[in-house]
Amino acid sequence: MSMMLLRSVSPLLAVLVSTCSSTTPDVDFCQVLTAAPEYQERTFRTEVIVVPDYHGRFATISQCKVRAIGFAEGSFVGSPALRRLDDEVERAYRAREDSPRLKAVAVHVTARVERIWSSRLPGILPSRPGYVLRLLDADEGRLVDVPE
Repeated sequence: MSMMLLRSVSPLLAVLVSTCSSTTPDVDFCQVLTAAPEYQERTFRTEVIVVPDYHGRFATISQCKVRAIGFAEGSFVGSPALRRLDDEVERAYRAREDSPRLKAVAVHVTARVERIWSSRLPGILPSRPGYVLRLLDADEGRLVDVPE
């Protein structure tokens, strides 16, 4: 009986160990931007460029010039690393006063894509799905020129 129990528990234990020891995968952010629904609710690491704008902030990457994604509400609060990133992005925003080039912050982040529903005219047009980036953690950022 104990040998039979050991054989059935061993595969389960192997699955648990591999799940607990798995690391967050690195992904190309351009791929995330072009296939956001595939990354919904999956945690990943990637490098983004956080661009401060008059209307908020968005994430992009220089290799994927045309695409960008907004941030989920509360993405820049929580951990000390995210609060430091928030400070860096504010410095980048203020740097536009002293520089002819707009500044942004390049940073490696741990994030996931979340689905949101938006409507242009509530009650007139149906809601449509959109996607935002939820930041979970961040490395030290560096100021860069905004990609063209």
